[in-house]
Amino acid sequence: MKIVHLVDYFMPQMGYQEFYLAREHKRFGHKVWVVTSDRYYPFVDFDNTAGSILGKRIVGVGQRQERGISVIRLPILFEHQPSALVFIKNLGKTLKIISPDVVFCDGLFSLNAILVAWHQKNLGYRLVYDNHASDYNTKLTDNPIKKFYINFLFKPLFAPLIKGRATAIVSAVGEAEQDFVAEHFVIPKNKIPIIPLGVEIYPKEKIKKWRREMRKVFNFSEDDVAIVTAGKIDRRKRIEDLIYALKRLEGEEVRLFVFGSGERRYINQLKRLAKNLGVQKKIEFQGAYKEENEAKLLSGFDIGVWAGVHSQAVRKSLAAGLPLILPERVSKTQTSKFLLSYDNGLSFKKGNVQSLSSAIRKLAHSKPLRKEMGENSRRLAKDKLSWQKIAKGYLKIVGSL
Repeated sequence: MKIVHLVDYFMPQMGYQEFYLAREHKRFGHKVWVVTSDRYYPFVDFDNTAGSILGKRIVGVGQRQERGISVIRLPILFEHQPSALVFIKNLGKTLKIISPDVVFCDGLFSLNAILVAWHQKNLGYRLVYDNHASDYNTKLTDNPIKKFYINFLFKPLFAPLIKGRATAIVSAVGEAEQDFVAEHFVIPKNKIPIIPLGVEIYPKEKIKKWRREMRKVFNFSEDDVAIVTAGKIDRRKRIEDLIYALKRLEGEEVRLFVFGSGERRYINQLKRLAKNLGVQKKIEFQGAYKEENEAKLLSGFDIGVWAGVHSQAVRKSLAAGLPLILPERVSKTQTSKFLLSYDNGLSFKKGNVQSLSSAIRKLAHSKPLRKEMGENSRRLAKDKLSWQKIAKGYLKIVGSL
């Protein structure tokens, strides 16, 4: 079977879903292409954030192998950077040359999502849309231009086209994303399957080996309690709550490591806050890291904590055998109910530093509890989240393995 994964911005170095789905579909024996633009996502302060990992934002057009995947990078007609809206040229011509049996389109609200629906009638491929948008991460009408586009163009004209041509629309995360599709496309929720994001599963012995290596690198003893949060550092992550929680844990042997790049001004504010509270020696900002090293890095820690919006690193923490601490508000969505569904962590009241510090203290004081919950985390990852199982789930939707 010939499969195309269509994504506005393809960044295999970042460990996003579209790379792993393409890789697994190729491993199953299918012919796979990723069709995308000639550039990377326009992250805020790109050079100091994602640029340290990705390099130059403009990659260039052409077909090449990227981490073992055939990638076709096409020129763009235009790009609106503030909304990350990019319009790829020659998409129809490229799809006609490939003549795919299936196209998996990443996202529902982009111009390319409309274009791939338009070409579906003539080219006859099965078309599956993959939605990651929800009320908590996407604002469709927060400025006049977007409001006009959604209310007067997208909903009356393009949403019916997409809905009519799609074989399926999948919620790629959880119930919040499912609700978003149901609302904006007027589709019953039971017609929108949920397939969670996946994670790479490594052998347990490798995880143990990595843990020993990383604890030497970071100079942790077996008695130290090292907590970690990772992903793109922005205000939605509420890192300041973790810093205030450290203040409440004075006297405890707890250290916090923050992995990831972000807006320099915000990170500097966080460092000043830590200094003003006198906990700067208990927190380290490690900056950007390569995605292929993430599982190894996380293996060296004892607890994974996200005070606000979490990232893909949460799932890698599960696979690394870390107990999780997540906010209750997030855990009311299917996503975090799922992430804590094996009795593998604790929740706290979002924005409540006392609740957060209490959750950290409970796990910090009990090595047996950390071990039990960590083992449960790994079971959850193996049972439900391997990329092989996730990729098979997408193929089942189109009736082929």
